[in-house]
Amino acid sequence: ALPEDEYKKLKAAKNYRSASMMLRQVQFSTIDLELHAHFEPGQGETVFERDAKLAAKTSVMPPFPGDRFLCAFAHIFAGGYSAGYYSYKWAEVLSADAFAAFEEVGLDDDAAVVTMGRRFRDTVLALGGSVAPA
Repeated sequence: ALPEDEYKKLKAAKNYRSASMMLRQVQFSTIDLELHAHFEPGQGETVFERDAKLAAKTSVMPPFPGDRFLCAFAHIFAGGYSAGYYSYKWAEVLSADAFAAFEEVGLDDDAAVVTMGRRFRDTVLALGGSVAPA
């Protein structure tokens, strides 16, 4: 069995670096948008230098010298996500917002959850992409 003091350490460390993955996704989204919206090839700065500058703003630890992650970042160059990688984070925001509506009515209130579920179905799911967001 795990000693009690070790268990307490593990529990206390539950949130240690919990934002690291989120920051990495922000970095990916930022470099994606930057390269597709603002980067001008041949204007003095390489994509790797631009990536390093942006990583300095979003990374807890600096990338390794000579890091060439962009060479394998197929999502933004060949995967159909050009300037759209941020959609992963945006989807998390939308899902958290939708779940919050259910929390607000009370997850223990079955009738309220059913009503909110119908509202979600009718105003989000049923419409799909047929109506522009307000």
